[in-house]
Amino acid sequence: MCNALLELMKDELDEKREEGIREGESLGVNRINQLILKLSELNRTDDILKAAADREYQKKLLKEFGL
Repeated sequence: MCNALLELMKDELDEKREEGIREGESLGVNRINQLILKLSELNRTDDILKAAADREYQKKLLKEFGL
């Protein structure tokens, strides 16, 4: 393949990768926001703070609420 074609393909792949990263970040933020809102509704403020500081606890809560 010629270098121009390889460069074009690389640029397109890089763009798609960046798009995927942005989409994944957006989905992650939405899940955490849903968790915070649910915990807030249940007056579980201490769990919000603990989840913010402890990634494993956050994962446990996400699973608990099916998020």
